[in-house]
Amino acid sequence: MSIFKAPSAQNAVGALLVKMREVVLSIVKWEKFRSDFEINDKTTLQRCEGSGTFAWYVYESGTHLIPLNNIEEVRNFQRDWLESLKKIEGKKPGMDDALYVLNVHTGELLSVDNFRTCNNLSERLLKTVC
Repeated sequence: MSIFKAPSAQNAVGALLVKMREVVLSIVKWEKFRSDFEINDKTTLQRCEGSGTFAWYVYESGTHLIPLNNIEEVRNFQRDWLESLKKIEGKKPGMDDALYVLNVHTGELLSVDNFRTCNNLSERLLKTVC
């Protein structure tokens, strides 16, 4: 019998939230916009009880958490958020937005590179999970 136990799902969520907070503090400039993370994202992740994968978009005005089991929502995100950002990109210098894949079970936070130029974001996100 081993005295070592696998980390609980709650520990993985807690570790993930610590990593996420660091990202939020580095990207979301104004405290009033951090409530997306502090209220919505934290609550969602704590309620999912250590299972699930999410796409997590972080930008200077907040965050957006997308469950990866809903590919239609990922497509809407690509169309409604990323495509519209391309139109205003020249007007907003220094945009530090980032996209991550979160694995609540393991506590992983994986960066998604070149997400703005990706034609099939849902495929890219699913590849990042695997």
